[in-house]
Amino acid sequence: MPRKPPPAGHILYELGRLIARSRASRGLSQRDFATLIGVGATTQQYYESGLRDPGIDMLIRIAHQCDLPLSTFIAPLDRFDVPLREKRGKA
Repeated sequence: MPRKPPPAGHILYELGRLIARSRASRGLSQRDFATLIGVGATTQQYYESGLRDPGIDMLIRIAHQCDLPLSTFIAPLDRFDVPLREKRGKA
């Protein structure tokens, strides 16, 4: 059964839209962009649909390939109140 994307307004939905707009502004297909950032086309589709969190390392690659500062992808997400995950194991 296919996974359902998060609703509009969800942090991953909004991040995916930012990634998609940035890629499209470069005139690249999802497949071509996926190749540039070193992931499969399905993974790239998941990033853009909000089904997968790209993580900071991937956001750095995405920003680099779009010739944009990393803050393009981080700053708009400041409006979300996302709790930090607590580290597991010994403190």
